[in-house]
Amino acid sequence: MYTMVCKTSPLSGKQNVVAIPLAPEAYAEAYVAWRDGSLIQDAFPTLTDPDREFVKTGITAQEWDQFIGDED
Repeated sequence: MYTMVCKTSPLSGKQNVVAIPLAPEAYAEAYVAWRDGSLIQDAFPTLTDPDREFVKTGITAQEWDQFIGDED
């Protein structure tokens, strides 16, 4: 089950929608835990780094590659 999350990217100003692989109830519970002070990796342990980045900032993996790229 997935939760569709819509956020505005601070890089592009575009509204992006990403399917987060959690049931809506599980997403809501994890989001509240993160909002209330848990580390995002603790609140959303099953999400990939790009999915957690999107939840946190609204930046998609594609935008990250386009605007920031690899830091190496």
